[in-house]
Amino acid sequence: MILYKRMNLVGFNPYFITFNILINSCCQSKNTDIGFSLFGGVLKRGYHPDVYTFTYLIKGLCLQAKIHCAMKLFDRMIEMGIQPNDCTCAALITGLCRTGNIHLALKVQNNMVRWNNYEPNVYSYCVIIDSLCKGGLLDEALNLFLQMINDAKIVLNVIVYNTLINGLCNSDRLAEAVRLFDGMSSRGVSADALTYTFLIRGFCKRGLWNETKRYFDAMAENGISPTVNNLNFLVDSLCKEGKIEVAYGICEEMIKLGTEPDVCTCNLLIGSLCLMGKLKEARSLFDSMVGKGLEHSVYSFGILINGYFKRSRLDEAIQLFKKMQKKGLKPNLVTYNTLITAQSLLIEMQSSGVSPDIITYNSILDGLCKSQFIDEAIELLGSMEDKGLEIDIQFYNTLMNGLCRSGNFGKAMELFCEISKKRLLPDLVTFNTLISAVCKEGMFLEAENLIRDMEIKGCAPDAITYDTIIKGLLEEKYVMKALEFLKEMRARKFSPSNAVKSLLINSLSADQLKNLGFPEPSCCQSKNTDTGFSLFGGIIKKGYDPDKCLFIRYIHIDSLCKGGLVGQVLDHFSQMIKDAKIVPDVVVYTTLVHGLCNSDRLDEVVRLFDDMSSQGVSANALTYTFLIRGFCKRGLWKETKRYFDAMVGNGILPTVVTLNVLIDSLCKVGNVEGAFGIFDEMIKLGIKPNASTYNPLMSGLCLAGKLKEARRGACLMQWWLRALNKMLATSVY
Repeated sequence: MILYKRMNLVGFNPYFITFNILINSCCQSKNTDIGFSLFGGVLKRGYHPDVYTFTYLIKGLCLQAKIHCAMKLFDRMIEMGIQPNDCTCAALITGLCRTGNIHLALKVQNNMVRWNNYEPNVYSYCVIIDSLCKGGLLDEALNLFLQMINDAKIVLNVIVYNTLINGLCNSDRLAEAVRLFDGMSSRGVSADALTYTFLIRGFCKRGLWNETKRYFDAMAENGISPTVNNLNFLVDSLCKEGKIEVAYGICEEMIKLGTEPDVCTCNLLIGSLCLMGKLKEARSLFDSMVGKGLEHSVYSFGILINGYFKRSRLDEAIQLFKKMQKKGLKPNLVTYNTLITAQSLLIEMQSSGVSPDIITYNSILDGLCKSQFIDEAIELLGSMEDKGLEIDIQFYNTLMNGLCRSGNFGKAMELFCEISKKRLLPDLVTFNTLISAVCKEGMFLEAENLIRDMEIKGCAPDAITYDTIIKGLLEEKYVMKALEFLKEMRARKFSPSNAVKSLLINSLSADQLKNLGFPEPSCCQSKNTDTGFSLFGGIIKKGYDPDKCLFIRYIHIDSLCKGGLVGQVLDHFSQMIKDAKIVPDVVVYTTLVHGLCNSDRLDEVVRLFDDMSSQGVSANALTYTFLIRGFCKRGLWKETKRYFDAMVGNGILPTVVTLNVLIDSLCKVGNVEGAFGIFDEMIKLGIKPNASTYNPLMSGLCLAGKLKEARRGACLMQWWLRALNKMLATSVY
């Protein structure tokens, strides 16, 4: 684009092929707006767009899920007498399938013969079959497969077979999957590693071990090396059935075939051995990992620690926990839940002649607080005092932080008052924890008193102290008081954080900012939007047409919505439509929807959303995601479902972010089963889960007391992420 601009500057007229190259590049990078601008340049210079010009634009629209626009452009191309080629049809079919418009995709494929006698090819068939399988329409997919077989011009490939076999196995139609597999060789198609993976996984799920072994052996006999993902899935399935010896045998066979077990394999075996009470074998396998070049993970330690605790071997558990900390590994939720269980075993530990030390108690207290078991944490601290253990300020800081995070500020203050009676001096962490809590409650006088108390006790405030109180004051519009603390902060040679600077820019006038010595930013970036709108009025007055980029800049989420000035945004929004007669696009609406949802103004966001359609603007995946997140936060499940259904009904495929919002919200209210239902739908839709998908699921299981499922889930998470990467890379889109 830079070269293109230089060409225009020097007066050089680009060739038509140059425009096509630029349009293709822009559309591939999802910059279709620029692509259409270049398309305008084509027409302006008197060039006639060809089939490639339209194909690039259609493909770009499909990549952005603007399928209705792509269809209109496709129809317009035919009206202009330009016949689509196989690439045009393939791009449109792919876009239609991705957005769930499978019947329209079939219609396009059937009409291919009419356009320049193009026959449907294996690619177009594959795309549609893949979408049918992911949508659970297996009978329709098999019927289409029969059409392929009957078409002498179509050469079947392994991708088609893999797609169908995967779909059949996922739907528990194993007999049909086997028949399809058996027919591959007669049509000259060789199975690959993915074919066997789908079959092995299907039989594993049903517990059909003889068939699983048969296809595993056939895979090796045909010279296809099983992957470590194949191994882990088999090991996991066998361990769940208690077939640990068989799992070990599979591992040995894999090693002979050149596939080495990884950390996940070892974790699965260690977990199974612990459940069977074979702790000696589990520890032996754990220790052997380093010699095999495998690095212990937090999960590796957590499984074995849990195994020791459950068998009351507390000394080994604590020693292993200390070893994990020395290695710099941070305990996860599973480890902390194990430590919570340890609280009830402390007495047993002492009766076994093992005295817990201060590190043991601190680890357990930290785990209890982070898991919101505050009453148990208070009880533990009390029992330590009764035993005459030397407790330092760190213990109180941990407990006060837990109390503040759980909203029990009064109890935290009581604990703070007790500290001096115990001849302990509060430190910086103590004060900052309490100041943060009182500021969140809007108790700024108490926060100021704490800061003064700090200095009396010889504990000087730091940058975090000042940042906390200034931020709280600015958010509650106590600007002058915030400036007093800012002056004090600067006198101590501390600088405010970027977040506080942003709030200051939003809260202060230009003169106040100048007096503070802040750099004077441009109007909208400095959130001085009144000046920006004055300039905007000048643009209108002078007869210029404001473009959409300028419009979006004025209501930019960073300058108004994130600053909490949503009311001001809506006022300007209405005025601009009235005065400038601008029809805002989906980016503008989505920005406003996001701001309103964040401000919990859901009634207004519904009205704004309804206004979109009357303005001819279609919501996109991000618009729906913000709406769904807003209603989820309020626990309004009926409205959440309404907009989710509307999203799917309008042919917009939910993104991983949309589904993660639902999963996280359901887990937070204890509906873990509902969250896993969403997870299953995610997999069916071919959407790859990420860490943000698994984390709330694991937390939900732990909070529901289902630690066994959580342990398995955490390990399966690693396998899924790797397996899905491969599956999605190989699947046809």
